[in-house]
Order: sequence, then structure tokens, then C-alpha cells
Amino acid sequence: MGAGGDGALSRADRHEAGDSMRPSTSIETIQEHLDDLEDLYLAEQRLIDLRAGKSRTVSLDEVMKRYGLDDTHGRHVRIRSRASSVRAADQ
Repeated sequence: MGAGGDGALSRADRHEAGDSMRPSTSIETIQEHLDDLEDLYLAEQRLIDLRAGKSRTVSLDEVMKRYGLDDTHGRHVRIRSRASSVRAADQ
């Protein structure tokens, strides 16, 4: 990840990668950055709707119950964040 922290490669990262930087890697990096921008946009829109009273929040407990992920039957459900899922897929 670049020094800017925004997911894009910095100039130094690109220089260091040199010829080993495949075009497909560049495309993947750009796609990931665009996905992050879309996520940010959607989150901002949800916040606007929430502040305007057009939306409401839902507690984690309610979500867990709604989708059958609560521990009512002695099951332990592990929820992974998007970042940890991506890291696991990369390994």
C-alpha cells in the first residue's frame, strides 16, 4: 500500500516495482481503489440519510438474531471483516 494510505501505489512503490509491475497488478490496484471509493461514497450517503431521519441504525445483536447468527443454540459464529477475508484469500 502506498504511503498515502489510500490503497494506491505511491511513486516510490511504482519505481521500486519497476519491470516486475504487471499490467494486471496495476489494473487490480486501480479496481481495488475504485471499490474503496464506492464504499466510501455509499457510507457517506447512508450517513446523510441517517442524519436526515430517512434511515435508522440496527444493533449488532438485532442483525445476529435476524440472520440466525446468534448463539442461542450453543453455536459460536465467527464474523470476519472484509479486510481479514481479503488477507486470508491472498495467502
